Amino acid sequence: MIAGLMVIGLGIAVLHASRLVPLYSAGVTMLIEGARQNVVDIKSVAQGITPDYYTNETQAAVIQSRDLIGKVVDRLDLYNDPNFNHDLAPPKASTLDVLKATVGGWFGVKVEDPDLKAVAELKSDDRWAGYSPEEKRAELREELIDAFWGGLTVRPSQRALLVEIEYSSPSPEMAAKAANATAEVYILDQIQSKGSVTEKATKWLAQRATELKQRVIDSEKKLEAFRRKSGIADLKGASLLQEQIAKINTDLVAARNQRSEAQARYAQVRQLLKSGGGIETAAAVLASPLIQRLREQETQVVRKLGELKTHLREAHPSLVLARNELKDLQDKISGEVKKIVVNLKNELQIARVREQNFKAELKRLESGIEKQNEAAVSIRALQTEVQANKQLYETIISRFKETAVVDDNLQQADAKVISRAVVPGSPYYPQKSVIYTIALFFAGAIGVALAIILELLDNGFRTTKQLEEMTGYPTLGSVPKLSRQDRHEYPHTVAAKKPNSQFGEAIGSVRTSLLLTGVEQVPKVVLVTSSVPSEGKTSISLCLGSMAARAGQRVIVVDCDLRRAGLHQTLGVSNDVGVSNYLSGQVELSEVIDMEPSTGLHFITAGARVPHPTDLLGSPQMYGLLQQLSSSYDLVVIDSPPLLAVSDALVLVREADRTIFVVRWQKTRRDFVSTSLRQLGESGARIAGLVMSQVDLKKQGNEGYTSGSGYYYGDTPKYYSD
Repeated sequence: MIAGLMVIGLGIAVLHASRLVPLYSAGVTMLIEGARQNVVDIKSVAQGITPDYYTNETQAAVIQSRDLIGKVVDRLDLYNDPNFNHDLAPPKASTLDVLKATVGGWFGVKVEDPDLKAVAELKSDDRWAGYSPEEKRAELREELIDAFWGGLTVRPSQRALLVEIEYSSPSPEMAAKAANATAEVYILDQIQSKGSVTEKATKWLAQRATELKQRVIDSEKKLEAFRRKSGIADLKGASLLQEQIAKINTDLVAARNQRSEAQARYAQVRQLLKSGGGIETAAAVLASPLIQRLREQETQVVRKLGELKTHLREAHPSLVLARNELKDLQDKISGEVKKIVVNLKNELQIARVREQNFKAELKRLESGIEKQNEAAVSIRALQTEVQANKQLYETIISRFKETAVVDDNLQQADAKVISRAVVPGSPYYPQKSVIYTIALFFAGAIGVALAIILELLDNGFRTTKQLEEMTGYPTLGSVPKLSRQDRHEYPHTVAAKKPNSQFGEAIGSVRTSLLLTGVEQVPKVVLVTSSVPSEGKTSISLCLGSMAARAGQRVIVVDCDLRRAGLHQTLGVSNDVGVSNYLSGQVELSEVIDMEPSTGLHFITAGARVPHPTDLLGSPQMYGLLQQLSSSYDLVVIDSPPLLAVSDALVLVREADRTIFVVRWQKTRRDFVSTSLRQLGESGARIAGLVMSQVDLKKQGNEGYTSGSGYYYGDTPKYYSD
């Protein structure tokens, strides 16, 4: 199976590889450069590529863009290439056409179809029906881009500033041509892009310079007009007002202090006047020089008056004169105090007026400075605008002159070809050896996997050696299936009539092995059983009996499967009376024994069904029956029920001299066999050995297995023919 799958896989691979279209690949290597040297020491408008980690990836994406590929399509004129424009390609022949051409080639007949080209042209016309020439070309261009795109591969290098452009095509010439054209279009597109950028920049700078020149003139006019309107010729005038305001503020503070002092003095005097005394103690009064002199005179007069009072009478003229002088001085002091009070009031009013004047002047100056500040802000803004316009105008003029100097011929691309594509000599696809190797590998792997799966799923026994190793019991032999010409006869008939056939020799081998199990005494009562139904117990029982009868022995086969009897069906007789009837005491032994005329084999059928077959088979009557039969016959063969179905056989194994356990080839499960053998061992059975039944000799021979008896079935079937 493995070899067959590998042959099939190789055949499929060969067929597949033969139908593949060979592809050729050609490649171009480009160097992505950074800054290039300048002929003039002027910075170009179109800057070059700055190499970094993403440069190669970006340029690879640009090369694969639809816009660039469209230019390659136009450059190569793929509209007229049948390999890309399928409208120009000849129609593909159908499988029937290929078969006709192949058969015609075998017989030297050329097969042609003159209508194929007409059909192709008709299909092409129908496809573009309703399209204008421009629409048709645009749609066809998109299709050609997609077709060209399918063969293009762009690989950026991860460690160097290199980009590889490869193109695959069935034509080696087209592969090289397409790769070189893609690189050339990319480089030319870079140069054209830079030239276009420079030209656009020059035009824009010229227009911008004119606009900025007019803007500078307008801004200067606006500044001068505002200066005339505001009356500020120079922003330094604002600093003079600020100095005046500072001086007025100083004077205002002094005026406030003076007003506060005058108000305090006047308030003190008024308070003393209201209190009715002590006005002389006021600070303003005490500070007056005139009052101080009058006070001194008053003191002298008072002293004089005191002296006069000591030695003059009250009415003395000198005393009266002194008193009058004292009063006159006091009146003068009082008058001077009043004058001082009036003077303090006047000083307070003057201080208040002065303070108000300073406040009014400060307010006027502050109003003027606010207006000047507003005007100064506007002037500064206008001056800044003028200065900015001048700087921008000078920058634009300088850049315009530099750009005008740069000639389009000095523009350089940021990439160059360092290795052009050449026409490949051999296709890179398909790699037939790789395809064949992979096909053989996977076919072999699938074959091995299937073989392992089948082996794992095979839960039966294939050889007697395998059966012996897994059970620990010897095998008596392998019984093959009947040959195709013998399948219309019963197995026991074939064994008796054709003892030298494959089947007959196998039965003989089993009988011989059975006889050799009895070292001291040949077994007379042999029980044949199995684990499950349909394993060939009845056929082997009849075959052993037939072979022994043909050898001249008196043999009887007893059907003890009282539940599902099969002996009468194999022999084609009635099952009206049998073992069950005898054990029940309904008939005599002579009435249940019958004979098969062709072989002289005696047999007893199972008889009518009974409700308790296990009890009946384990009864003393059954033991007595076997004793009678063993005394009358040379060999008694008991055909018993399967062990895993019912327990009937377990009550009979102790009465048998030997037990034969039948295992069907490849069918009987291994766990069933081990379970059944364990039950037999626990029941005290004397197991003679195991018999493998219904062996397919052809399959067994093809698989390389032997029967276990020394014969190679399947390879030498004629050796066993009569």
